[in-house]
Amino acid sequence: MYVSVLNTGKNAVYAPSAKQFVLNDNGMLYNYSSVHGSDVIIDKVTGTQYDYQIGRGGTVWYVQPGKSNRADGYLIYEIPATFSPKMIYMVSNLDHQNQAVWRLT
Repeated sequence: MYVSVLNTGKNAVYAPSAKQFVLNDNGMLYNYSSVHGSDVIIDKVTGTQYDYQIGRGGTVWYVQPGKSNRADGYLIYEIPATFSPKMIYMVSNLDHQNQAVWRLT
């Protein structure tokens, strides 16, 4: 899954770590799994893992305002073959009070 964290505000914001993103498949939770190295190939497209952008030459735990400062990359999950994206939600616990949820389609 590809994620891009863009700060549209005026102040720096905390960049969520890759481990704060969880897939929820009808109550079954799947945690992020890193692969060795920063570069990955997804459907013949080369990209970078999201966790390597945070603190490794890119954004250092904070995202400054503006498109050029976004933190982005692929999140890697090991899921069963019966996985159906129509029933999946991505959940990110941003802090102890805030949670973001996306339905995958």
